[in-house]
Amino acid sequence: MKKVILSKIEYEFLVECLEKIEKQTDNSLADPKWSEKFGATKRLYELEMEYYEIKKYGEPSTNYDMVRWLLTKVKNKSLDF
Repeated sequence: MKKVILSKIEYEFLVECLEKIEKQTDNSLADPKWSEKFGATKRLYELEMEYYEIKKYGEPSTNYDMVRWLLTKVKNKSLDF
């Protein structure tokens, strides 16, 4: 996995965009193609979702859950940017 370096402005813009997307995302089930792309990291994804209190382990993911997961990961990695 590659490490991405962002400036403070880029980071803040990314977080703001993800927050806007989160507000507009519906709660329908996520397309199964995304779940298939996780492959070997599927268990890690499920554990992270439960750790961040987004959803219970093994429950199907919704579009909203996945955006929240991405936003949470970006915010928690802020020290790396």
